[in-house]
Amino acid sequence: MKTKSFAERVLGTTSLVVLSAAAMIGAQQPAAAQPGIYGGGSTLSSLALRQIFDCYAGATLANDGQAFSPSFSTGTPSPNLLPTSCTMFSTSVEGLFAAVGSGNGQRAYIADDARQLFRGSPDSASAVVRKPSAKPPFRDTANSNFKSYPYPRLDFAASDAPLANTISSLTTISFSNFVPSTNWQNTLLIGVLSQSTASFNTSVVGAPIQVPALEVPVAIAVNTANSSSGVTWTNQSALSPNNQAGGAIQLSAAQLCAIFSATVTDWHDTSTLIPGLDANGVQQSRR
Repeated sequence: MKTKSFAERVLGTTSLVVLSAAAMIGAQQPAAAQPGIYGGGSTLSSLALRQIFDCYAGATLANDGQAFSPSFSTGTPSPNLLPTSCTMFSTSVEGLFAAVGSGNGQRAYIADDARQLFRGSPDSASAVVRKPSAKPPFRDTANSNFKSYPYPRLDFAASDAPLANTISSLTTISFSNFVPSTNWQNTLLIGVLSQSTASFNTSVVGAPIQVPALEVPVAIAVNTANSSSGVTWTNQSALSPNNQAGGAIQLSAAQLCAIFSATVTDWHDTSTLIPGLDANGVQQSRR
């Protein structure tokens, strides 16, 4: 998760300390303006952030599928239920998150432009882009202050990948000249006609703050059927009998990285050396 500096605004991380500070700052705003937190990026974290924001506000978002219930349990799965205890210190701050993907979240953060929170990865303009994923909702249709899109600003972004080491290298393609320019919630097609290069502006938002927010296991699914050859590979299971399909493939972290980086593209590859660490922490190359 990436948040902008405290000097610019402290809204926008899942840290309880920062969110409490955000509530105090929000209370200083004019009475007519309901304070809000606006973020976007990783779809993986979108549901967790939706639940956190519901608890923080002590109220569920319209049509987000969540409900406060005494039946909530940490011992067993409690789908769509939230603990009633998390409403004890509720605030008037409403949080919204646009699930658009990690890369798009980083682009919006670096450019400091909430209009970059769209789905799709156009190489260049002109292009047609899409609104955020509908689940969980990225706007509150029951609250006039939060029912429009794009957001008025960007407070934080969530991404599966960290930012680059040096601030000077934080550049991205920023898209502009959108059609329509506002009220994207009322249209099916959003066009983008222009693009430029944008750099992270420390003089405006300060230095970036990165906060590790979630640790999530990810299952790697393998398609064992080759559509071109018609051959199906049977991966033996640890269950009895062990010749039934559905077992786990034991791959090292180095092997997974080699596959996802396209270093290894064939299961029969016996020539490519894969870097990895041995038991002593020394890098070795293996087939």
